[in-house]
Amino acid sequence: MSTSPERRDDSAWARPVERLTASDGHINVTGRRPTAPMNGFGRMWQKTYRARIGAAAATSPETLIAAWKQRFPEFWPAGNRFFAQPKPEDIPAEFRPWLGRISSDKTVPQIQKFVENGGTLLTIGSSTKIYNNLHLPVRDALTEIVKGKEQPVPSERFYIPGSLIRAQVDNTQPIAYGMPTAVDVFFDNSPAYRAEPAASNHGLTTVAYYGEGNILDSGWAWGQTYLNNSIAVAQANLGKGKVLLYGPEITFRGQPHATFKFLFNGLLYGPSTPTVLK
Repeated sequence: MSTSPERRDDSAWARPVERLTASDGHINVTGRRPTAPMNGFGRMWQKTYRARIGAAAATSPETLIAAWKQRFPEFWPAGNRFFAQPKPEDIPAEFRPWLGRISSDKTVPQIQKFVENGGTLLTIGSSTKIYNNLHLPVRDALTEIVKGKEQPVPSERFYIPGSLIRAQVDNTQPIAYGMPTAVDVFFDNSPAYRAEPAASNHGLTTVAYYGEGNILDSGWAWGQTYLNNSIAVAQANLGKGKVLLYGPEITFRGQPHATFKFLFNGLLYGPSTPTVLK
């Protein structure tokens, strides 16, 4: 008979509570009653995966996790339908060339070539991370320096799962034509950015940003001050084309009622060219 080994991360998981408290007395947290199953998240969302690694492989846990994240869909069992692509024989022949997976070595260079030749790339949510591959003049706003190294802000200090956050909008920019000067955006652990020095000289324009103070309009937010003065929506020039970075989920379910103009303005503005009215 074997028993499971004692977990080393037990202290990191939340314990059930009747009401939430915050050390700083935050009005959006203190006194609220948890509504998730089991009065909190805790171990309900904890999953344990075990992988046997041969000694000859000399693979570190960090390398294993990195490969697992990068190739996650490939590790699903046969027959799954969540990440699986259709079989070529199950779809019309004209769509079969579309099958495949996005990769940094094959896909990104083609995307970059498309943009540099005058195309427009619209990215939403996590897909905005392509800024790094395209060497755009922005950086992740949700990081901090720990022992001389830049690291993501941990979830115990910043966590916003599916809330409405108020963003300030520069509606003089074509991407924001017809928008109000402030709008609620759906933020679900979304990316946010800061401009690199002299970014405007490299064609970066801030279209929407998160202001100062309490920017939460609905839901709950932990550590929302990390978002203060960070970029929510931006446009960057690349060659003859444009890259649009939409950090928040501007197309999520009912949210387009407030933010759909960001999307359609981007589609229309992308191929447009400046003209002088006479």
